[in-house]
Amino acid sequence: MGLRRTFLKALYVISLLYLIRESFAVDLQVLWLAPIAKQEGFTLASSMGPFALAIENVTNSGLLHHYGVNITWADSACHPKYASGNFVAVMLRCKPDVIFGPPCTKAMIPVADMASFFDIPIYSWVSNMLVDKSVKTTLMRAIAPLSSLGDLLIFFCAKMRWFRLSMISTMGELTEGMANFYKQTLEHNDEFYLAREYNGIREGVNRTQIERMFSILKTETRIIILVVPRGEVRRYLIVADELGMTNGDYQFLYTEHTVADKEFLERLQSTSFWKNDDQDDEKARRGYHN
Repeated sequence: MGLRRTFLKALYVISLLYLIRESFAVDLQVLWLAPIAKQEGFTLASSMGPFALAIENVTNSGLLHHYGVNITWADSACHPKYASGNFVAVMLRCKPDVIFGPPCTKAMIPVADMASFFDIPIYSWVSNMLVDKSVKTTLMRAIAPLSSLGDLLIFFCAKMRWFRLSMISTMGELTEGMANFYKQTLEHNDEFYLAREYNGIREGVNRTQIERMFSILKTETRIIILVVPRGEVRRYLIVADELGMTNGDYQFLYTEHTVADKEFLERLQSTSFWKNDDQDDEKARRGYHN
């Protein structure tokens, strides 16, 4: 009889401990959407380190209290079909508490819509062309939307009294989105005039085509907006120097596509931003000076 009572007490304590554990040791279900293969400059590998570090810091700081973190990764492929399909596949198994990604805007659009419908917070660290919070009600961004750059451009150019501009932009989600917002902002402001625009230029375009564009632009405007990847800027400015456009009569505006951190600012102010230890270094230096 005593053994039976002891067994029942032990069973009760175990059950109570289990219920207490279930009440306090809850896992947060995190869905992480990122492309496994490099797509438009984005890849799972490039965000894995910062993402893991963020989880570790939040856990160590005690912000999660008694919660654990269960992370489910799915391939967004920078494609709306795969991103939304993998989101639904995860939802059928377990509703996530929060979603990180996708980084590509075109993949983020349908996922953010569904996250809003299911009232799931969704966090974007790159997709900065989504601005309508009345539709994507649960979307949070790490950086300001690209649309805010248009107002910054207007403010800067107005201060410098640069009202007639031209623009060259390359193919790609970020560059095309940025160029589109610049164009919209300039066209909606009567003080400014976009004299000429070259858009959809492929990356790595040959020198002859750059020469052709600059030869026309130099007769129409002195302020040229370069909406191109960072690695392309040097090539454009070397050609500009060879065409006599780095004597102070022309100015080139370039916008970095990511938030400028300490490392970037240090590089920006050093010779490494333009120096490549080749015969074009001096041309590049004069170009960056403008």
